[in-house]
Amino acid sequence: MPATTTGASRVGERSTIEDVASGAGVSVATVSRALRGLPNVAVSTRSRVEEVARELNYRADPAASRLAAGRSRTIAVVVPMINSWYFSNVVAGAEAVCAEVGYDLLILTAPDTAARQNVVTTAAALDRRVDGLIFVEVALPPDELVELGRHRLGVVTVGQQTMTFPSVHVDNMAVGETAVGHLVQLGHRRIGIVGAQAEE
Repeated sequence: MPATTTGASRVGERSTIEDVASGAGVSVATVSRALRGLPNVAVSTRSRVEEVARELNYRADPAASRLAAGRSRTIAVVVPMINSWYFSNVVAGAEAVCAEVGYDLLILTAPDTAARQNVVTTAAALDRRVDGLIFVEVALPPDELVELGRHRLGVVTVGQQTMTFPSVHVDNMAVGETAVGHLVQLGHRRIGIVGAQAEE
């Protein structure tokens, strides 16, 4: 016997989870559990909910589902700039991994101290928008590391090694030893280095 859909929305309106619950004669919580494939829902109830959802052409709101689950399924990456080969490739790599696991990537730029501080001071608000932050070559002073640690956000730094959060960084000493060792093996003895000027 077909399910009764007395709670269906009016023509032209988008069906809601409340409409499905009304049509199936169950609670909103039961509809949510049934459509997400969670346990503790009777087979007959799950079938009835799915049938009503199909009849109403109900589609769950992804944002609402994420909010209900307590996760945004979004990662924010903070970079000094986006229009450079290095940073654009790091962002592309992060985006590829996010896509594989069903996450979105939010890109934030922090080209100066004020912008970086703004990201840190608004971490409480970001906590509701993203599940984690990746700082790429954005130097965080100790007080800002402490501030970030007060929130539930997962934080990873790229380039800066910290004792507070996991970090991905290049072992510059090992790189230097490898480069010089290679030149020495080639017979070179007068070796120079060209690098950027250290910041004050």
